[in-house]
Amino acid sequence: MTTIEESAFFGCTGLTGLQLNEGLQSIGKTAFYGCSSLTNVYIPDGVIEIGDYAFGNCAKLYNVHIPESVTKCGLYLFSGSADVALEEQQTINIFVKQ
Repeated sequence: MTTIEESAFFGCTGLTGLQLNEGLQSIGKTAFYGCSSLTNVYIPDGVIEIGDYAFGNCAKLYNVHIPESVTKCGLYLFSGSADVALEEQQTINIFVKQ
């Protein structure tokens, strides 16, 4: 699987941690929106794009690993989420709205 489709896990309250597989290239808009129990997310190298609101309204989300391969981040990626901490020395500096 190279893409997690738009709204694929929308409102899935049972997810608590997420470690995505190698080979993934994109995460669609609102893919994990409203996953209110999600606390940790590991996005592997090779992911290039994360869509708008992908992790929006994830109230307990705290720890996120985003690799340097990500070059396109949608708007409001963590909107409505708790205090998200990116892993040490991570910087996201490219935001593109298409």
